Amino acid sequence: MATINQQLQCDIERGIKDLPLQALREVKLFIDFLHLREGATLIADTSEIDHELRQLDSAEARHLEQEFTAYQDQYPREN
Repeated sequence: MATINQQLQCDIERGIKDLPLQALREVKLFIDFLHLREGATLIADTSEIDHELRQLDSAEARHLEQEFTAYQDQYPREN
């Protein structure tokens, strides 16, 4: 008879089996977060985190560029 722990592990393995790569990366980051929250010291491969932060930085930069396109024309200064 499988223990609850073994059953949960099987359920998780089945649940992530067909996920796309980006979703698997998110699952990995969440697992790392859970380990840290529980007090585990991880020998972290920071390349995944660095990759996520670079993507976020790029997305934020694009958003700001779009947000402020023709800003002065749309919102002229009133004297």
